[in-house]
Amino acid sequence: MGITERQLAKHNANIGASSIGALFGKDPFQSVSDVYARIVHDIHTPSNAAMELGTALEPVLLGYASEHLGKIRSNVERRVKGTPILCHIDGVVVDNGEPVEAKTSGLLGPLRDHWGESGTDLVPERVTLQCQTHMLAAEQDTCHVVALLGGRGFVGYRIHRHEALIKVIVEAVDVFWNEHIVPRVPPVDYAPSLDIVKAIHREPGSIVEIEPALFERWDEFRQARLVVKKAEDAAYARVLAAMGDAEGAHLGDMGELTYFEQNSSPKVDFAKLRADGLFDTYCTQGKHRVLRHKKNRSLTK
Repeated sequence: MGITERQLAKHNANIGASSIGALFGKDPFQSVSDVYARIVHDIHTPSNAAMELGTALEPVLLGYASEHLGKIRSNVERRVKGTPILCHIDGVVVDNGEPVEAKTSGLLGPLRDHWGESGTDLVPERVTLQCQTHMLAAEQDTCHVVALLGGRGFVGYRIHRHEALIKVIVEAVDVFWNEHIVPRVPPVDYAPSLDIVKAIHREPGSIVEIEPALFERWDEFRQARLVVKKAEDAAYARVLAAMGDAEGAHLGDMGELTYFEQNSSPKVDFAKLRADGLFDTYCTQGKHRVLRHKKNRSLTK
């Protein structure tokens, strides 16, 4: 059953085409838990360098696509009626209404996704799912993908409408929405990424009960990290001690080590800035949360 308009107004949330891949476990950059947390807690997706670069290059990609497809209107919103799906399409061809999706990959690191030959429909599965959702929302039979890929440059793809796949997408969204979002029931093995859960707005003074085993597992890894860090520092010290007062060392077939000076982060004299009345002009006080463990007093006696 589809979501009603009353439910849409009540929950004031939607699911975008870029999140569909996560519902099927086909998105390496986000999970179904991330999607659930973002919607329920109204979290804006934390940005990163790759996302920022993709956003900055989107007009360039659409400009390239327009040379082959004709004039393109950018940033078009389309809703799939009777569902919570709300698509923000990168562009739409003015002459025929066909959606255009702009992608970048492998510009700041290795090209991990599989991208086929130009002119085919061989794009990553998450992109295929996104395009099928765009075609459903735009009521079109073709979706164009223009990509800027590391080591390959501009590449264009043409995705055709697949009714059976669209049906599966709509059914998956319906289940996700009505079995998880509406009743506020997290997916099985609920585990959003750290960036997502850090962005959740916390109610001041609120306290909830959680399974102690969750804390114990985190604390186990934390303690193991501290042990490994201590061992690493000791091994590092032995290497430097073996070098004596030298700046380098030969490692035989393994090459060599160097121990040169490099610039550190600049130091700021905050006291002087305050004395000169410039602190508030050039500095802002950041805040972040820290997870700390307070033992029960009965356990510390």
